[in-house]
Amino acid sequence: MNCAPDWILSTTLSVLTMRYVDSHIPIEAFTNKFSQQFEGLYDDLTSKKLELGTAKIMRFLATFESDDHLKIVNSHIFHMINFERIGKKRKLKGIFFNATSPQRNETKLSEVTRLFQTYTFQLRSNVDLAAPQSWQLSETKGIDNLLEIFTMPVHVIDAF
Repeated sequence: MNCAPDWILSTTLSVLTMRYVDSHIPIEAFTNKFSQQFEGLYDDLTSKKLELGTAKIMRFLATFESDDHLKIVNSHIFHMINFERIGKKRKLKGIFFNATSPQRNETKLSEVTRLFQTYTFQLRSNVDLAAPQSWQLSETKGIDNLLEIFTMPVHVIDAF
C-alpha cells in the first residue's frame, strides 16, 4: 500500500481547513477533489479520511479563543513543509531521497491531529514559530505535485 507521509497528510488537512473556511463550498467538495487527485500517489488519502481529519482540526481550533485561527493553520502549513521538527529543516529531495515518496505504513489521524495540536501550543508560547508575513504556499519550491492539488479550483458539484 502506498501511504502518505505524516507531514503530507498533516499539511493536506491544514490546507483543506483553510480552503473550506475561506469558501462557501461544502467540505465534501474539497475532500472529494483532493482525494481524486491524490489517487495515483497515495492509497490512504480517501475523502472520508480527509473529511474526518479536517473536522478534528476545526474542532480543536474551536476549543480556544484566538484573534486569527487561520494564521495558526497557515503557520502550521509553513512549518510542516519546511521543518521536520522545530529547528530541523526538512530536506525535500536528495540523490536517493524524496520526502514526498509513499511509505508502507498508514499514518493515523490521531498522530496527525496530535502534530497539529502540539505545534499550535508551541506557536502560542513562541510567536517566532509563525510563518513569515510574506510567505505564500503557492510560491513554495520542491512540492510542485502537491501545490497543483492544493491550489486547484474546487466547485460545489465536486461534493457529489
